[in-house]
Amino acid sequence: MKSLTIKSAPTTSSVSAPSHAVLCTTGETFQLRQVHSSNSIFLIQPSQPNDTAEEAFRSPGLCTIAAPKVTLELHRVATSSVPHLRKLIPTFHVQEDGDGDFEMMTSWPTGFEKRSKQETFAHVPTCEEECERGWIEIVAFELNGGSMRPSIWALLSTYKAILSAATSQGIQLDSRFPVEDLWQMIEDDGFPRALVEAVLARLAPEEHITRGEWASIDKSKCIPWLGALILETEQGSNRERFASDFLKEWKDNLPEAWRASASLDFIKGSYTLKNSTICFYRDGVNTTSTTSSTSTGISKVTSGSRKWHEKFRNTGK
Repeated sequence: MKSLTIKSAPTTSSVSAPSHAVLCTTGETFQLRQVHSSNSIFLIQPSQPNDTAEEAFRSPGLCTIAAPKVTLELHRVATSSVPHLRKLIPTFHVQEDGDGDFEMMTSWPTGFEKRSKQETFAHVPTCEEECERGWIEIVAFELNGGSMRPSIWALLSTYKAILSAATSQGIQLDSRFPVEDLWQMIEDDGFPRALVEAVLARLAPEEHITRGEWASIDKSKCIPWLGALILETEQGSNRERFASDFLKEWKDNLPEAWRASASLDFIKGSYTLKNSTICFYRDGVNTTSTTSSTSTGISKVTSGSRKWHEKFRNTGK
């Protein structure tokens, strides 16, 4: 039996894609359209004769049980959950200073309601499966009961920690490996484990997208994702980036066996070239990154004190 839910985006949301109510099954989304008709409409059901002598010779028939004045039509739609999730979920910031220490959020951002993953999904007007696809795409994760999504610096820093740990332990990222072995090498860096697992889920082969005991990274996903990510971090820096320097950094942050595969062909549509310089490009616009830590709740975490997550928890809602 399929469950049915009626959902809509919050009234305060500025997302343009549908703000009206939708009917969702687990894997499909339908627009609801009210239809008026000048004809009479009856809801009927089969009617059987009663076991009485008076009705013994009556034939089965139909019985009217309702006469609705208005009906609703269902129209299947394919709407992405990503823009809704980006509006509802606050950004988790990570920055690295010159000493090699990280600066991470320690309080909940103002202006955002703290919602769990399922509570967030309840406010996204798409089916459950599409919500889950969007959640994985933006690398969302739960932290102390609330949903968050990492900034591009948080993503890049977490990925580099994963690569460094895998290299030091001789882990082949494109083969199945125990998540716990990787986590033991990353834990002292202070990243939330849920964020590490979310990055692994984003880069996992389609048939292995789970957040369990084992993980692996799909080379064909990782290479273009990392290239676009590195390029996006340059936005807002007010400096030109030579394409050759970008390609070198891209290759330097791939497993050794994958270095030769890095090519601009992998990220077509994500950049523009002018002379020998390269710029990040998304949806027809040169995009400025959201790596700024001007919002409240950013504090330095030194190598001697990685208890930032406890500070975050103490802030409450």
